[in-house]
Amino acid sequence: MSEPRRALQRALVEGLADVAPADRCVAVSGGRDSLTLLHVLAEVHAAAGAAPPRVLHVHHGLAAAADAWAAAVADACARLAAPFEQVHVDVLENGDG
Repeated sequence: MSEPRRALQRALVEGLADVAPADRCVAVSGGRDSLTLLHVLAEVHAAAGAAPPRVLHVHHGLAAAADAWAAAVADACARLAAPFEQVHVDVLENGDG
């Protein structure tokens, strides 16, 4: 395991010490950074004997890849057996979204 990954694990353990695993929810966009966060948090939960974290994905539809990002999050959650919720939102194009 890489040192950055170990450092992230330590930071999550320390930073979330006061939050019960059952109360944790991670927002995952589908990009590499948030998918990595999901996987590392799932490792932290597994090491503690806890269920995988809950996952929320906000599907904004603003980018051409939005459907692919949503699918990547759903696939990751299925592989991790993590509870997954996706919310579709409509973003106004006038800047008030």
